[in-house]
Formats: sequence, structure tokens, C-alpha cells
Amino acid sequence: MKKLLTTLLTIFISYASYADESNFSFMIGDTTINVRTPSGFYESSYINSEVLDIVKMLYPPEVYDIHAVLIPADYDTSPSSRSIILASLKEIDVLDLSKQDFINIKDEFVNQQFTIMNSAMDTINEDLEDSMAKINEKYDTDINWSFNETTPLGVFMDEEDAMAFSVIMAGDFSEDYLEEGFFEINSLAAMNLNNRLVIAYVYSEFESNTDIIWVEAKTKELVGLFRMVNN
Repeated sequence: MKKLLTTLLTIFISYASYADESNFSFMIGDTTINVRTPSGFYESSYINSEVLDIVKMLYPPEVYDIHAVLIPADYDTSPSSRSIILASLKEIDVLDLSKQDFINIKDEFVNQQFTIMNSAMDTINEDLEDSMAKINEKYDTDINWSFNETTPLGVFMDEEDAMAFSVIMAGDFSEDYLEEGFFEINSLAAMNLNNRLVIAYVYSEFESNTDIIWVEAKTKELVGLFRMVNN
């Protein structure tokens, strides 16, 4: 009996720890955005304290506020190519979004989904080059990557308070003397939560259609969880 009680207590403590990592909040202006993470993902600072810092360095700070990165529990022992980034746009952070405001923003995303990435490819790669130089200096690494092609897959969610589309991206990656090409599938989801615009990026390595299904399903799960704990 004592052994059983000890086992149950261990399970409870472990569950309670993950509960903290799965439920948190961040601020956009003076507005609280509550987060409940999708199944299998946790706020990165509980698992690897460097992840959020690195991601913040990858995105132009004059454009984005990076609020959190969600990663799998086994990230350090079995590095995963899947992650979720929660962000907002500084230019819009100060606005109280009405339903019509969000519809206008959503329409812009929808209208530009097939052109926005390719038209901005040079700028994206220039920003990446600058970001990787800073990361390599801070962490004493020699890592670089760039994108060379995108294949938009279209909108898979278009609702009153949320929209999302997905895209396959191809590029080149190098670390020290190793160089290789890569493919990834990611989605961009835009949500109107508590009258604030929240952006979520869901990333996965792309090897087969299973990865597309995973990204789009995980995006829908994430949007549903945001709705559950906000508004």
C-alpha cells in the first residue's frame, strides 16, 4: 500500500508540474491573453531557458513581440523539429480590435497568402543573416540558414475570430562544416482574442503529407484552446 501511495503521489506531482507549464498568460498592452497549450506541448522556459531568447533574436524586434514558444517535453533529450511560436505585431498591439477591424486584417492575410512570403524572401533572408550573426556570437555557434522557395497551401480556417493558412518552405541549413537542404511546413494563425490580435506560428519538418495534417490539426486545436480560456 505504501508503495502504491508513493507512486500515486509521484504521478500527481508530475501532473501538477506539467499543469503549470501548460497554463500561463502574457500581456498585449494592458490586456491579458490566457494560454492553454495543445497536447504534448509546454511553455519552453520550463524545459530549455535558451529557446525563447533565440527565437526572439530570429524575429525583427521592431515588428514582433514574441510572447512564448511551446515545445515538446522531450525537447532536450530528443530534439524535435516541431514548435509553436506565439506573437503579436507591435504596430497593432495598441489597438482595441473591433470585429470589423479583425475582418479587415484577416482579409489582408487571405488576399496575400500566395504572394507575401515569396515577395518578401530577400528581406526575410537578410533579417535571418543578421539574426544568425547575433546568435552565433552570443552562443559561440556557427549556424546559418536561408529560405529559397515557398509553396502556399491555402487557407484552411476562415472564421469570425480566427483564420489560418499553411505553407511549405524550402531552404538551406549549415552548421560548422555540415550543409544540407531542408523542407518545413508551417501555418500562420491570426486570432482576435480579448480585442487583441494574436499570431501563432506552428512549425514542423516536412517529410510527407502526414506533417501537413499534423500542422493544420495542431493549429485548429490551439485556436480552440485559446477560445476556451479567453473572451
